[in-house]
Amino acid sequence: MKNRKALKLVSILISMALMVPVTGCKRNSASEKQGGTQVAARDRKEVVAESDPYFYITEKDLSIPVEKDRKVVYADLEECRFVGDQVFVSYMLFYETEGEPEGVLGRVLFDKDGNLLADLSSKAESNERIVKIIEDNSHELHAITFELSEFTYSIQKLNQDGSLGEKRNLPAEIDEESEVLFLPDGNLMIANLGEVSIVAPDGTIAGSCSQEEFMGWVFIQDGKYYGGCNHYSPEDWDESYTYIRQIDPKTGEFKGEKMRCGDLSHISRGMDRSYLITEGEITKVDLLDLSKNQVVFSWNDTDYDSARILDTKISSDQEFYFIEEPGNVESEENDDPRVELKLLQAVRAEKNPNAGKKIILIGAFEQDVNIRRHVIRYNLDPDSSCRVELYYYSLNDVSASSGLDMEKRVAEKMSLDLLSGNGPDILMNASWLSRFNSDKVLVDLNTLIDSTDGTGLDRNAYLDSVFRASEQDGKLYHLPLTFYVRGWASNRELLGDASSYTYKEFLDSCEKLPEDVSVFTESPYNDLLSLLPVSEFVDYEKGQVHFEDPEFQQLLELVRKYGSPRTHEQLAKDMEEERNIRPDSIVLFRENMLAFTLESFEDLFSYARAKERLGGKGVFCGIPSRSGGSMMARVNLSMAISASSKNQKEAWEFLRFMVSDEQQEMMTESLNCNFIPVSRKALDLQNERWMAFSQERIENFVPDPRYPDEKPLEITDETLSEYMKILESIRLISSSDPELMSIVMEEAAGYFTDQRSLDEVCRTISNRAKTIVQERG
Repeated sequence: MKNRKALKLVSILISMALMVPVTGCKRNSASEKQGGTQVAARDRKEVVAESDPYFYITEKDLSIPVEKDRKVVYADLEECRFVGDQVFVSYMLFYETEGEPEGVLGRVLFDKDGNLLADLSSKAESNERIVKIIEDNSHELHAITFELSEFTYSIQKLNQDGSLGEKRNLPAEIDEESEVLFLPDGNLMIANLGEVSIVAPDGTIAGSCSQEEFMGWVFIQDGKYYGGCNHYSPEDWDESYTYIRQIDPKTGEFKGEKMRCGDLSHISRGMDRSYLITEGEITKVDLLDLSKNQVVFSWNDTDYDSARILDTKISSDQEFYFIEEPGNVESEENDDPRVELKLLQAVRAEKNPNAGKKIILIGAFEQDVNIRRHVIRYNLDPDSSCRVELYYYSLNDVSASSGLDMEKRVAEKMSLDLLSGNGPDILMNASWLSRFNSDKVLVDLNTLIDSTDGTGLDRNAYLDSVFRASEQDGKLYHLPLTFYVRGWASNRELLGDASSYTYKEFLDSCEKLPEDVSVFTESPYNDLLSLLPVSEFVDYEKGQVHFEDPEFQQLLELVRKYGSPRTHEQLAKDMEEERNIRPDSIVLFRENMLAFTLESFEDLFSYARAKERLGGKGVFCGIPSRSGGSMMARVNLSMAISASSKNQKEAWEFLRFMVSDEQQEMMTESLNCNFIPVSRKALDLQNERWMAFSQERIENFVPDPRYPDEKPLEITDETLSEYMKILESIRLISSSDPELMSIVMEEAAGYFTDQRSLDEVCRTISNRAKTIVQERG
């Protein structure tokens, strides 16, 4: 079993690494052809029509039974999923006792109205446990049990009162990940990683097949069974791919051609209709013909703020059920631990209640789980002039790719949409993609911020330093809404109090360090290169590049001198071998053997912690740049307006809504939100809450004699003043151009390894980058 689980993990990791959110495979005449690789996006509509889908959602609590008169000290959800029309929940409750808490494993069934049908916790014999619940072709439920003493598996009918019927032995190994399907002839198909077994009613094996590339996933279409497989090529990652292949339900054998496809992990299994279920939509898919795919549900077509969907049941194209685990504001101590679950029913309305409203489309590189609640609040406001919808490129429009290649493909798709006029009105979370910084693509938001017609913003109410750092040649294309801070802290005792460096100043300062002092902890060349603001050497508006400038040469010299030729794999292996003798980087820094350490903070508390960790020696100088560096703002949430949008006025209305004090405070209502708001009012409130939190911990602190030096972190007014000074002095924003960065990394490698001169490398980078920038227009 251990080997099978290890293989399952490897297989899933391969599937995830492919990062291909596609929904189907296209049959070709050849035995192994590439199928379709994109989900068909919904047609872009300008105005909501009465016939457009809209779903009303009702919610019901799934009440987990708790023993009366006993205090729960810890609760944990193990499994929650639909089984037919029922909801199966497995959970752990720990009750308070005089000694160690008593743990109780619970298993319950609810109907689709949220009523408790059966408590299965004690329905199996004491030496048995229920592994999973499955549904047969008559929609009756069966429990698969595991007998601990005999190490055997059985299947038993689950009666309406929760009792178990007659046992039927199963010869195959089964766990929570196994697929167990009832076949029309009365046999069972049991699918595990690498193997398929057909089990007859008498418990004997009627057929079996081993297939190393089989992931254990079975899909059904038109009465035929297909297995999801991964082909992994360790020598050439680009030759790794996912495919489906038909399974013979009589023998379990794989037959017919391989049909390549993308990521199968989000496609529903075990029913004679497949659906791609993502965070944004449900798409009915045809495994063999992608052109027949159809979106049947979108969260854009509701006004419900779903926090976390655990499982989905499709009753029809007009009715859907969801199990939700509501999100709670986190606290250090939970006085009332419990398993909270909701059952949601979504039913399509006869007429869309928003008919006639203009649609503003937000296009995002990838999903942001926090944005939907703000969109819903805006959409429900009767004073809002339009209805906002969300579209995620990485969930819908990416071909088979990973890493930088995936980023390039997404950026190219976004660019084509924006330039054609068919793209979103608002571009979200694309501030790191510097290629869009042009009037041809995006609106200069400074013209809207500084408007005097009453629709502008008061810069004094915001961290204008972050707005200014986001500018490109004086123009602001992406409005930052939240961010965190990252950059190097220098050792004051080695380098003095300098809080900003040009590349030359940085190199000169490092040259003066004692020989036994390291500049950085060891980091691969490309990691170091990725931290530096390479995009500042590109003028997208004028179509010019500056990779032959002295400052860029100094940037590459910095990476060559202080980066490492060793890869991540080599470093990880060496660190493992040296773990007992290699000092921690903070220890080296505090002992004046390390000049710089990379730090980040996302609020006042984490800044105070970083300051304390560095022993008072840290100067937060940030990242060097051609004109003088600073700590770098790395944006969590940003928004831009498309230059080709017909709805720029309405789009700006929504951006103003998102930077309002009310929405900014809502974004930071949890102390653990892990980002900084740009609204000064919201930031002041966040800082006050962290200072109160720190003071409360100090007042309630009880010393532990085992750790006499331990004490709670104190946040002083001086710490707050230093923190705000850093935020107000930010001059750099994290941005990149994946296509140009891949050129820089590829060409600079020759210089780093002494195979090519610096001038030659910079000239080649400049020529290649210039061609790319000018071709984009």
